[in-house]
Amino acid sequence: MAFNSLKYILAQGLVSLKRNVWLSLASILTVAISLILLGSSIIFLANATTIAKTFESQVQIAVFLDDNLDDGQVAAIQNRI
Repeated sequence: MAFNSLKYILAQGLVSLKRNVWLSLASILTVAISLILLGSSIIFLANATTIAKTFESQVQIAVFLDDNLDDGQVAAIQNRI
C-alpha cells in the first residue's frame, strides 16, 4: 500500500469521526466496556482457580476415636481411611 493511500484512509477516517461524533463515542465505549468485562472475567477465573487449588491442597481429615479401642481396631480404621 502506498503512502498516499494510507494518508487518504487516515484522512477519511478522521473526517468520518468528526461527522459522526456520537456514533464514534458509542462505538468506542462499547468496545471499551466489552474489553473491561472480558478482562475482569479472565482475572476472576484465574483467581478462582488459584483459590480452589490452594484449598484442595490443604484438606485435612480429623478422626476422633473412642479411648476404649485396642490397637487392632485403630489399625483397621486407619486402613479404611
